[in-house]
Amino acid sequence: MRQKITADTIIISAFSLILQGLSIALNIAVTRQLGESAVGVLSLVSQFFVFAITLSGGNIFVISSRFISEEIGRKGNVEKIVLYCLISGLTLSFIFSGTIFALSSHIIDEFMEGKGSIAAIRIMALSLPLATTGSCIKGYFHARRIVLIPCISEFTEFFVKGASLLSMITLFAKNGKADIFTCSAVSLMLGEAVSCIMLCVFYVKERLPKAEVPPKISFGEFLKLSAPITLGAYIFVLLSATNEALVPITLKSFSGSAETALSQYGIFEGIIMPVIFFPSVLLQSLSVILVPEIARENKGFCPLNVRKVSKRAISQAFATAFISAMFIFSFGGEIGALLSESPLAAKTLTIICPVIPFIYIEIVTESILKGLGRQKFCIINSAAEYLIRISCVVVFVRIIGFYGVIVSYFASNIICNTIRIIAVHKLTGLRFDFVGNILVPLFSAAAATKLSSMLYEVMKNGSAITLIISGAFSLLCFILLNEVLQRFCKEKEQETVKE
Repeated sequence: MRQKITADTIIISAFSLILQGLSIALNIAVTRQLGESAVGVLSLVSQFFVFAITLSGGNIFVISSRFISEEIGRKGNVEKIVLYCLISGLTLSFIFSGTIFALSSHIIDEFMEGKGSIAAIRIMALSLPLATTGSCIKGYFHARRIVLIPCISEFTEFFVKGASLLSMITLFAKNGKADIFTCSAVSLMLGEAVSCIMLCVFYVKERLPKAEVPPKISFGEFLKLSAPITLGAYIFVLLSATNEALVPITLKSFSGSAETALSQYGIFEGIIMPVIFFPSVLLQSLSVILVPEIARENKGFCPLNVRKVSKRAISQAFATAFISAMFIFSFGGEIGALLSESPLAAKTLTIICPVIPFIYIEIVTESILKGLGRQKFCIINSAAEYLIRISCVVVFVRIIGFYGVIVSYFASNIICNTIRIIAVHKLTGLRFDFVGNILVPLFSAAAATKLSSMLYEVMKNGSAITLIISGAFSLLCFILLNEVLQRFCKEKEQETVKE
């Protein structure tokens, strides 16, 4: 099981790393063609699309991956559960798609101050059933541990979206023949359509033979059990959308300029956050696997396996967080200067580093809790996190401007992710390893980053290649030093137990 999890994590991480790199490159390309405010607009469009997808699909990816995994663990009728997922997901999808399509003009007037395109909203509405179908089939393949197919579909989807977006910007947006909203909506539609067709073809080829046994749960029971997941997704996306909408509004209130507000928002969402999350591709890949794995082991009554998987995931989260935070703290200025002409990017990257461990630990702890079926806890904690973030944005952005957004991330992540860590350890029966999770990776990260800083000073020429070499050297030093110290601490602990 451990080898399979590792192999799947590597595959997903490789694709995620490529996609995140391409995403940053796409944001830079858009910035150079249309300016930083255009990236802010694209971020808002993307947030709206994520909001619409979550409402229409009800978090169908998590639902399908979890319930299909549980059915596999109970040796039931897997394909029947897939049908349950498709029926429930597409029913919601068509309802919300039709509603958004019908209310497109109202959405433009009320939420976008008449600056968007009605056609763009309607195009995005039509793509929602495609996105829901694709998410359901992705969950199916993840539950069956066939992760390569969803990875290929996501890569293809991004390639189609990116290529079509840049083409439309060059051919239409720069000439004023189409606005950025329409260009973004068409690219999203094309990407979702290609991805959905691809996944459906793979599903027909790879689906399991028809089972002779009935499913372990009825459709009514499925709806009852999946309802908390859908409710949690709705609460999360509503609060997230509120937060995302408030940030540019409060920034405009502070600066008095819509252009400045969108520019700062674009830098934060298009440059800073992708850099912060770029090193976490391993954890994001692991989190996708954790939900079905934990669900399968939990339903199979294997608490020891649940503890083993959880302990390893938490250890990897802390290790990745500390080396990432240390490297960004040391090289934030150089990274920001390479990606943006604005000094705000470089300064913010350095300031936000201390909260990175809390952001990263959320990625795995949330997946563990969902795999254990603790949906109510996830709903309450996520709601609290966003309420804290929204409160900080409303209060502090009006006082200190852009840095109020940073305050909101510190407050919400530190409080709510500390609670998640405590909950996971209590539910799984784990004992928190302060030395192994905190002291050893923190010392290893500090030492590795210091060595890479010395190497950077020797090679210093301000190029991206030099920065990449320093990052690779830092990672190598960290892996070696952390492994040696972890083994040393375990041996000492074993000797103490024997005595």
